[in-house]
Amino acid sequence: MSKRLTYADRKKMLEARDRGLTDAGIKTQFGFTDDRTLKRHLRLAEQEQEARLVKVEILKDALAGHLAEIHSLIEQWQSIVAVPPIHEVSPEIISRTRQIESNPLFKSLKEHLPSPTLWRNYAIWDNKRKEYIIGCEKLMRDIKEEAGKWEKARRVTESFSEPILKRLHEKVVEKNPKTHRFEKRVEYRDEQGKPVPEFETLVVDGRKTIEANDALAYSGRYEALSDRVMGSEVGAGLIGHFNELKSLELKIHESLQEILLRHDYIMYTCKLCPGQARLLR
Repeated sequence: MSKRLTYADRKKMLEARDRGLTDAGIKTQFGFTDDRTLKRHLRLAEQEQEARLVKVEILKDALAGHLAEIHSLIEQWQSIVAVPPIHEVSPEIISRTRQIESNPLFKSLKEHLPSPTLWRNYAIWDNKRKEYIIGCEKLMRDIKEEAGKWEKARRVTESFSEPILKRLHEKVVEKNPKTHRFEKRVEYRDEQGKPVPEFETLVVDGRKTIEANDALAYSGRYEALSDRVMGSEVGAGLIGHFNELKSLELKIHESLQEILLRHDYIMYTCKLCPGQARLLR
């Protein structure tokens, strides 16, 4: 034969044989002059076809694994799109989001989920949540700083602002926040077990808030501070932020839930999809 057969030529030979073309017909169509050459090329074509089928199965498994990872990442992303109550804000909340976003596959989500509305809502939500968390942390500091100025108070505990912030959050959820429940506990020993005279702890809603000579005397000041926070511009601003975030959160969750149920992400590819040709440098 005059020309060199290519991979594509040999594939066509197998297709011709599968259609029922005889060896003589294949020899005529592809220009073979002897049976030995024909059989050699048909055998090579069969080996190439087998290798091709194996490669297809490997790619199918790899792609299935990749799409399973994308599905799992969407579920993780959906789980962290949640605004915490005012009294449960902590620095770890931001770090959990950053942990998801630092995943190399997270950038691929934009290619698998080309939805401008979804990504715009998430960007707005993320920025507003930062403002919300900063506001919550500032309010916590301001409350503790004001209490730290109270005379004769031995110590303001870490949980001092929590009952006030919880009451502020109840205003969002119930529109009718509960009143504080005050309780005085008397401690007779210090950390070394030594007796400590006149050492009392004011407990508000089950949380230690102040250690003082006469803790119960501070309950009026605590209630007044709580009322000021409830009616303050800062408190109202946090409530507004929380409501905006919950509204955006609902939209994002609905979008992601629909994507998960419809498996929309399988309709698109990303740079990390197996089998995607890339120039490696």
